[in-house]
Amino acid sequence: MTRPPRFAARCARVGLVVAAVFVAGCSGPNRFLADVQDDYAAGRFASANDRLQELEDKKPFNRHVYALNRGVTELALARPEAAVSAMRQARDRMDELASEDYGSWFSATLESDTQLAYPGEDYEQVLVRAMLSIADLMAGGGDADAFANQVLERQQEIIDAFQDDDGAKPKKGYKLVGFGAYLRAILHEDRPLDVDVAEREYRKLADLEPAYPFAAEDIERVSNGRHAGEGNGVIHVIALLGRAPYKVEVPEQVSTEAMQIAQVVLAVIRNQFTIPNLQSVKIPALEYHTNNPARVFVDVNGKPSAETVVVTDVEDVATQQFDVLHDWIVARAVLRRVFKLGVTEGAKALVGHAKPEEQLIGLGIDVIGNIWTAQERADLRCWALLPATFQAARIEVPEGVHTVTLRAASADRPDGKACSVDVRVRRGTNTYVVWQAPTVSAGSTPLTSDPADGRVMPPDA
Repeated sequence: MTRPPRFAARCARVGLVVAAVFVAGCSGPNRFLADVQDDYAAGRFASANDRLQELEDKKPFNRHVYALNRGVTELALARPEAAVSAMRQARDRMDELASEDYGSWFSATLESDTQLAYPGEDYEQVLVRAMLSIADLMAGGGDADAFANQVLERQQEIIDAFQDDDGAKPKKGYKLVGFGAYLRAILHEDRPLDVDVAEREYRKLADLEPAYPFAAEDIERVSNGRHAGEGNGVIHVIALLGRAPYKVEVPEQVSTEAMQIAQVVLAVIRNQFTIPNLQSVKIPALEYHTNNPARVFVDVNGKPSAETVVVTDVEDVATQQFDVLHDWIVARAVLRRVFKLGVTEGAKALVGHAKPEEQLIGLGIDVIGNIWTAQERADLRCWALLPATFQAARIEVPEGVHTVTLRAASADRPDGKACSVDVRVRRGTNTYVVWQAPTVSAGSTPLTSDPADGRVMPPDA
């Protein structure tokens, strides 16, 4: 019996048991956290939270993914301390798992992605810092500025670490998220000694989020040292609207670029194996919710006062990052297919083919290999409850107690249910209001950093 190629033999030893278990246990693709998403979209925040806690207990392998989503439901239930705890746990685990290094990212192809601990998409690793900043601000934890500062820091770490052997950085084309700069700017603007920090962050925001319409106005205001008029304070409304894209499995054509990437990576891993001419592979693609709110109309004391504007569009960020990495995602799927072929061919070579019984075993191995490949599934795990847009509004009002009423809108008029909160505004300082609306009809209890009587009001009946 001829000695099989070393790569194929190695694949066979590693993968025969994996193949058998995979074929026996694989099930059809389901939308990740579908029931939780349905509850959240309908405003059943407590039910969604309970489901997530149950999943954390029953499925510890993905505990951090469920905790990441639970942080959103805890915030919707007006429990910001619990939200910080859940999202901090998820952030720490994702940081531990992240392997931005180019070679490490591809070497993981020897297993199915669904069998690996989920490190989070790059934009999820970044935006968990923004969500932590918002939750901590509502909890009064004192770390909101530090979390906001981590947003851009984490993006740069991800971009710099993913570097190929030629020194190229494929992720350099990522759109940087500006919401962390926005949070830092508003957090420092009402501190007389920190206006230089606020101005720097507003200028950074203008560069990172050119569609944000108030950058010039914000820069001029802080440059002139004017936070608010005499006897006035400022209400900052932060609206977390809609749901970010989720993942679906699609067959994807293998482009020439993806095949070239796979050939280069495989040459580094083992140059004794040739990639066959594959036509398509299964990859996770992005799908978008069609019922996300467009904006929020804000009334103060019953009078129309502002509309929120988009600071960061998560749909754009996710789509752009997916487009940048598309060929690498396909190449990774190609390498996974090569591994499976290596398992099959290596196993057949180890068995031999001279005797009739060996030929029969080889035929059986082919059947198992074909089933294994046919049942391949893309990894659909994601931060299913991440908002689709981070929006904001700034309202200057006299010192005192004010009722802030929020209504989500699908277009140019408020068609959602009114949700109100009484806030106390002090002269020369900021008061913050945070509100979640996954759909127009499902608004959470608004949170404020300065409740009028120490408690928040539930949504209108």
